[in-house]
Amino acid sequence: MKSKLALLMILLSNSLYCVYGQEIAWQKCYGGSDQDFGNGTFQTSDKGFILFGTIKSSDGDIIVNHGEYDAWAIKIDSTGAIEWQNSCCSENYEVVYSVIQTADGGFALCGWYANETDPNYNYWILKLNSEAEKEWQSSFGGSGYDIATSIAQTLDGGYIVTGYSGSVDGDVSGNHGLDDYWVVKIDSTGLLQWEKSFGGSGDDRCENIICLPDSNYAMCGFSSSNNGDVSGNHGNYDFWFVKINGIGDILWQKTYGGSNEDSNITEVLYLEDQGFLITGRTRSDNGDVTFNHGDQDIWIIKTDSIGEIEWQKTYGGSGYDASGGIIQTIDSGYLHSATTRSVDGDITQSFGSNDIWIMKINNTGDLEWQKSTGGSEFDVCGSILQISEYRFILAGSTSSNDGDVSGNHGGDDLWFVDFEILNTGVDDGVLPGFAISVDPNPAKDYFTVRSAPETSGKYTYTLMDMSGRIVKYGTLQINDKVNIEEISKGSYIIQIKTGSGLVVYHKLIKE
Repeated sequence: MKSKLALLMILLSNSLYCVYGQEIAWQKCYGGSDQDFGNGTFQTSDKGFILFGTIKSSDGDIIVNHGEYDAWAIKIDSTGAIEWQNSCCSENYEVVYSVIQTADGGFALCGWYANETDPNYNYWILKLNSEAEKEWQSSFGGSGYDIATSIAQTLDGGYIVTGYSGSVDGDVSGNHGLDDYWVVKIDSTGLLQWEKSFGGSGDDRCENIICLPDSNYAMCGFSSSNNGDVSGNHGNYDFWFVKINGIGDILWQKTYGGSNEDSNITEVLYLEDQGFLITGRTRSDNGDVTFNHGDQDIWIIKTDSIGEIEWQKTYGGSGYDASGGIIQTIDSGYLHSATTRSVDGDITQSFGSNDIWIMKINNTGDLEWQKSTGGSEFDVCGSILQISEYRFILAGSTSSNDGDVSGNHGGDDLWFVDFEILNTGVDDGVLPGFAISVDPNPAKDYFTVRSAPETSGKYTYTLMDMSGRIVKYGTLQINDKVNIEEISKGSYIIQIKTGSGLVVYHKLIKE
């Protein structure tokens, strides 16, 4: 019996993503005749989507632009038709780097702003309601350049924001030299609670921060330092990974890389085994990096809970390949979006000068399938979102109007692509004869696991959002209630493991 179930699990894992089964269901461009870039997308309860971007245009799809660059949000239905839009800024220059959905169903953005009286960049945080209307905004910084690159909501309802700062005054204290990681903790209304600089005498730029279930934080960027808070640099820029506690004290730090440049970290995922997945790019072929396809490769690292490397892999070809978004899929693998100029190595097709490249890897980093998409001009990856077992969404930017791309308004547009995974033959990730149900579904305050083949013993569950981030995990007995009041509205994947090692997946809607 166990061997049959094990075989079924292998078949399930393989069938969820077939090497020949990825097709564009539909795609659409949004923007005007100037430069408009995509930053992220979220599915809404009516099966539509909200897209966020930074716009420069004031024509085409864009009704209002307040200044040189604006943050822009549009709501589209399930076919891509625009239902509403908001340009949610002022006459400053505002550029968005990171967008999250908040526990109240709204959104929080971070990036930088500047204006004619203060040309230096400052951290900029914007809180929106569920229809992208402004609730509040805050800015922080000093007389240098301060750029916020990542935001996360904290367990107390506030926010943790990171990026990098070259300031030594104003809101910024403790700069170690050149740019430092600069972390700002704010409350739920945008008021500063504490701030801290991390780094050495070189250039240290943080690009991602995540909240952990133990109320600590993990952040990663790149560093050329080998003093101050940074140790173990391999040469040039290294990935620099730091875990801090709730008041900003360093718990541990790690550097990863080789003798060349290792930088531009695009994602950090916290995983069920309490380890981490880090994505970025590398030009090295020594040190921690075991292979390089040429020029610049995508580099993915899997670590344990204290940052020790468990495996690492490079992906790409002989040209320029840069990492983008990554999510954990329901089969415990990963779906990754990247930007490529290669047409060899791991990449088998090119549409033009700069393509979006999508790859699926398993949980040990082996490439399962890959696909290029785009047109003859510049196509740049953004976020990737899994909306069901058989569909995923890509939100990026394009200046193409051929190949896979149609409807470009001129210049760069936000580009939204709905991919369908064909020929899977599996429904909801549930094995035949192995019936575990989750109810209520949709759920508001809690969910319960019922109808298992095993009537006693503990089960483990992992609740992941559609970007692959773990938002809750633990153990339960059958019929236990799992409280999800603090979880944001939206779609989630639940992984449930039984005492005998069997695994099922269900999609959960949080109302």
